[in-house]
Amino acid sequence: MSNTKKVSVLEKVGYGLGDFSCNLFWQPILMFLLFFYTDVFGISAASAAILFLVARVWDAINDPIMGAVIDRTHTRWGKFRPYMLFGAIPFGILAILTFTVPDLGGTAKLIYAYVTYIGLGMIYTIVNTPYSALSSSITQEPVERSNLSVIRMLFAMASTAIVIIGMPILIDIFGQDNPAQGYQYTMIVFAILAVILMLFSFMTTRERYSSPATTEKFKFSEIKTLYKNNRPLLIISLFFFLTMSRGAIGQAAGLYHLQYVLNRMDLFTVFGMIALSVTFVSVLFVPLLSKKWDKKTLVMVGLVISFIRPIAYFSTSVPLIIAGNVLGAIGNGIITGLLWGLVPDIVEYNEYKAGERKEGIIFSMIGFSLKMGTAIGGVLPGIILDLTGYHANVAQTPLALFGIKSLMSLIPLIIGVLTYFVIRRYELTGKRYNEILEDLKKRRSVEAKQIA
Repeated sequence: MSNTKKVSVLEKVGYGLGDFSCNLFWQPILMFLLFFYTDVFGISAASAAILFLVARVWDAINDPIMGAVIDRTHTRWGKFRPYMLFGAIPFGILAILTFTVPDLGGTAKLIYAYVTYIGLGMIYTIVNTPYSALSSSITQEPVERSNLSVIRMLFAMASTAIVIIGMPILIDIFGQDNPAQGYQYTMIVFAILAVILMLFSFMTTRERYSSPATTEKFKFSEIKTLYKNNRPLLIISLFFFLTMSRGAIGQAAGLYHLQYVLNRMDLFTVFGMIALSVTFVSVLFVPLLSKKWDKKTLVMVGLVISFIRPIAYFSTSVPLIIAGNVLGAIGNGIITGLLWGLVPDIVEYNEYKAGERKEGIIFSMIGFSLKMGTAIGGVLPGIILDLTGYHANVAQTPLALFGIKSLMSLIPLIIGVLTYFVIRRYELTGKRYNEILEDLKKRRSVEAKQIA
């Protein structure tokens, strides 16, 4: 089938709803899980930080293994989609259990947190890695890929809006004077919706181009080889890691900042929806901007604009912080719209350099970078809160308040600057990618004639 085939609107929507589904779990983890663990579940910030770190160390082992499993998969549903089909329900169950407070105490409760959170991370890998890799199989046409990336991000942001608006409301409705029950019932609602949408995504998408299932055994040394021979993969992995860690720090610390620095928890939905709305509109302009400027240039511009947000958080002025959120969201929208559109290009680059696409392993490595960044974004706030003397549900000391402010301003700004210098070294520009794609087309044409 031609790699220039247009993707139908239904398939684009179906693909986007897959990320809508994933973000009904992902965003509560980013925004609420640390706060849930410290202020509802009842463990210390340090214990939560260690849990996040241990979970990501485990991901370092199971993510590439999952990528290798995908590359060895061959079913009547394809190599990516069956994991969306069979993983959807377990995904929902583990999300509910993660946000459930068990009737346990001490060590048993902490063990429960480890089992459920690590289990959720594993099933996330099983579902989301093949879902992400699916985009490289739906189409190879650059414009269609960019459209898929934009649609995916738009649905992800719509899901985020539901979490921002709906989760606090549902927690109050279901919980009343019992926040633990509120969190659990809210996640039950989200899980039912997420499972339905993931199954819809499975049914409406198709795999058109993917490499045959490999019979080679996976070796961890293969990761080192991939990074060595595929420099764009290394750069984008670092880019994902830093981008996700910066975002996760702000999301994890946001509730603490509203609660203890501004004393305005009522602004949670307002802040979230203002930033999300501006990001949403910015993403809509990405396809138009991509026709005029290279992806790399746009990402760098987006990063510089996004620096305005952490700079604004050096102040405690609510109007100034809102303005910083609005302007910073413009930059974040540009980055968000381009983020996943960069990854499929790396698959073609690997085919060009090594003769193998390796979609499963490549997307699992990007997924690992994403989760590691998110983990650091969760670990660092826990460490900073613990070191500066944070205690839940009491007035905070000046040192603890300084720690919370730093998590919203200084630390994200430093990470953002590092991200800028990383992406500057990215070499797979639009012109270079088109040259690679033309070369691959010629190779495939020659191979087809030889087989004929």
